[in-house]
Amino acid sequence: MNHRKRFVSLTLIIFSAVLMLSLLTAAEIESSKAPSTLNVQHVGEYAAFPWGAADRVIEPGSRDDRVRDLNFAVTSINLNQELSPTFLTIWNGRARLAKEQGGAFLPRVYFWDGNDRFQGPLQDIEVYWERLDTFLGAMDLKNFTGIILAEENIHYLGRPEILTELYHRIKKKYDIQVWQWWSPMSSVPSSGGWIPADGWVIDLYFLSPHTFRRMVQKYLITGKPLVIMPWAAQMDLNKEMTEGEWSANQFQLDTAVEFNLPVAFFWIYGTSAGFGCNRGEPQTEIDRVNHWVWDYIKRVRELPADFAGLESADYSQGDLQEIGPTYDDRMVYYDGFSDEKCIDDATISGFRQLILDGKQLGVRGSDDHSIDSSLEYHFKGQLNATTPLARVQVEPLPGFKGTVELSISRDHETWSSASLDSKQKLNHSWS
Repeated sequence: MNHRKRFVSLTLIIFSAVLMLSLLTAAEIESSKAPSTLNVQHVGEYAAFPWGAADRVIEPGSRDDRVRDLNFAVTSINLNQELSPTFLTIWNGRARLAKEQGGAFLPRVYFWDGNDRFQGPLQDIEVYWERLDTFLGAMDLKNFTGIILAEENIHYLGRPEILTELYHRIKKKYDIQVWQWWSPMSSVPSSGGWIPADGWVIDLYFLSPHTFRRMVQKYLITGKPLVIMPWAAQMDLNKEMTEGEWSANQFQLDTAVEFNLPVAFFWIYGTSAGFGCNRGEPQTEIDRVNHWVWDYIKRVRELPADFAGLESADYSQGDLQEIGPTYDDRMVYYDGFSDEKCIDDATISGFRQLILDGKQLGVRGSDDHSIDSSLEYHFKGQLNATTPLARVQVEPLPGFKGTVELSISRDHETWSSASLDSKQKLNHSWS
């Protein structure tokens, strides 16, 4: 048996995957995505509400002083079965205050009954719906950026079905964006069966840089907006972050800049978000955290108004695929785009033109920006690859004016290619 290693690199997709190609106008691209005004210049906090009366006096060292430059909030709103008029009036007023001061108000609205978001039996869905319906019906929703359906939801034991049904009921009755938030650390949009979402929130504290960036891509490839929630806390007052944790934190902020994403800091001291600050020379761990947040605010507010992320956001490196006989003595690799597998496996260029929905991978261009995306897969194994065959099913949509190319190389230097410009399956073997 020949044990010489063969290196095979394939661009695009092999073995009956479905790729939808379209050339869209800028307006059509925007309509295919959930509308969102959020970008990297939106910096906020989780849990609390950072805005007060416009004419209030901000005392140095106070909480107001600490959060004075925030323009975004993922505020915690907890619903129960008895929603009093006073409760509803307070939150309606706070949403109005945020809007008046130019803030983006995206509260996480907790509708679950205690801990049944992750354990124990579920209530009848009408219990959850009544709470949300009562709350939303009392709000002036033009003051909201959207709402998030609770937080850190599990993607099994019937919870995805509840989140899906509530999403559809809200969208049918109210004009508001409905965001979703899976439990960390490995859940992605395909978890729980691709539940509907107008946007996503992730809180992947201290995840390694390589894994974190891929997780961000797995959410962004859906075409929906994303909020990153970095750790900015000292909950154990006797413990400080390690340098490795600081480095992971900083990478999350750098990634937010790279992809032009808003952040909402988990900014807590002990168990409270109500603490003050020291704007002088940092003396303590929480001083260091505060200054780190303020430095980031200054950094992103100095970016140009038309900033859209860095060019590097369009590129990522896939893993080398070790492959052996998998089917009838053939070495087979398949991706049907039912999940975010391509983020791990493919080296991608033109990432921000891709759209994945669990059924197919779409590529979108515009009148101003032509399609220029590629997925390149690298394979390596102990056996001799004698006749590589690649297959991709391509379905160009009306208006598509480009060409799809499928290429194969056994040494990453000499390439054999085939192309198409109409709807068909594209098969290509080494020649």
